[in-house]
Amino acid sequence: MQPVGLVVSIPALVSAQAYVNRNIIPDHQRLLSCLPRDKSEEPIPEIRDVAEFVHTVLGWRESDMEAVAPGDPQYADLEVTLSGIPRNTAPTHTVREPEPKDASVRG
Repeated sequence: MQPVGLVVSIPALVSAQAYVNRNIIPDHQRLLSCLPRDKSEEPIPEIRDVAEFVHTVLGWRESDMEAVAPGDPQYADLEVTLSGIPRNTAPTHTVREPEPKDASVRG
C-alpha cells in the first residue's frame, strides 16, 4: 500500500519537538466565548463577529485584518448569493498580505 497524504516519520516529529497538545480546554473556552447564546445560555454554533473570532481563538493581531466598508465596490466580485439566504453575503474583512521577513525580497 502506498501512503496517501502527508506522511512524517516519528523521528522527524521528535527532532522537531512536535507534540499533541492534549489540554484543549483553554482553546475550547476561547471558542465558546465567541459564540452567541440562546435564551437558555446555550451556545449557538455560528460566528457572528469574524474579527473577534480570529483575534480571540486563532491569536491573530489587529493588524492582520482590515475592515471592509459595506458596499465597497473594490470587493463587489466577492459577494455571493446563497439559496435560502435573503441577502447576498459580502466580505466584512480582508486579510492583509504578510510582509516578507527579508525586506529586500519583494514579490
